[in-house]
Amino acid sequence: MLILYRLPDNTTRTIEPSDQFITNYTTAHAGTVELDALKFVAAQEVPAQAVAVCYVAPADVPAYLLEWAKQAANQRLAAACQAAIEAGVTGFALGSAHTYPTDKTSQINLTAEVSAAIIDGPIGTYAFMCANVAGVWARRPHTDVQIKAAGVDARTHVKTQLTRLDTLRAQVAAATTVAAVEAVVW
Repeated sequence: MLILYRLPDNTTRTIEPSDQFITNYTTAHAGTVELDALKFVAAQEVPAQAVAVCYVAPADVPAYLLEWAKQAANQRLAAACQAAIEAGVTGFALGSAHTYPTDKTSQINLTAEVSAAIIDGPIGTYAFMCANVAGVWARRPHTDVQIKAAGVDARTHVKTQLTRLDTLRAQVAAATTVAAVEAVVW
């Protein structure tokens, strides 16, 4: 049996105590088994920052490494998806290209403005932050139709990123080697 552990940077290490050590440990500590000896070694030798520790047969190591690679890839892809969602979206609701913020707070605020436009209709204007092609950010007035169009642009942007995430996660799930998992990038 081996001790397999993963560090925060997703590197993995193994420790293989000698058969002699296992025999000596289990003999010296009556009633113990090989797993007890492995836990003793792990407590002494595995770094405190290890994020996962397993006790496995050598033949099972590739399966654990693949699973850990998949977990890391899914975390990496989720973070990339969130960053892409929050990077902003270009829309044409005002008749020309404007960039709308899509961080979480901006999504909530845009949803509130779209809701108000649905409730109030054409009786008001709806100021919302966006940048023109020169990169000048300002709260610009939108009609009810324009703010709804900006909302559709933002929703389409988010759905596109989530669909991409789903596709990439499916590729990770289907991967049969660590190299294939690591080849799945945003």
